[in-house]
Amino acid sequence: MPSGVTHGSQVRYPGMGDNSHEGPAGSLTVEFIIKPHDMYRVDEYDLTMMLNISVGEAMLGAEKIIETLDNRKLKLHIKSGTQSGTRLRIPECGLPQRNQPNGNLYIEVSVQIPSLTEQDLDKPLRTLI
Repeated sequence: MPSGVTHGSQVRYPGMGDNSHEGPAGSLTVEFIIKPHDMYRVDEYDLTMMLNISVGEAMLGAEKIIETLDNRKLKLHIKSGTQSGTRLRIPECGLPQRNQPNGNLYIEVSVQIPSLTEQDLDKPLRTLI
């Protein structure tokens, strides 16, 4: 598969098509269809990955290890006060492009709010996060 192919890209291979008639073989045209991925959302050459964090991690900050498309593990620093919906950019960790740097990897943060019971309301906040 050629580098830099996106959904709907077509690649023509001269001489590799139908050869059932007299004369030279025709061209083979291949159209690429990119299926949805379990972990990444694709936008041309950029990738977006959801990262769920706890309320405590959002409030106090955290370090998370994420895996890139090429199986590298990167340490991601979540700043204290990070809000749900925050997008973090990791340059050039997206899909490859022809004759250009790779696209970017975006991490979209989702803060998971715990369900509290009546008994939880009397507990110190630190024990709940």
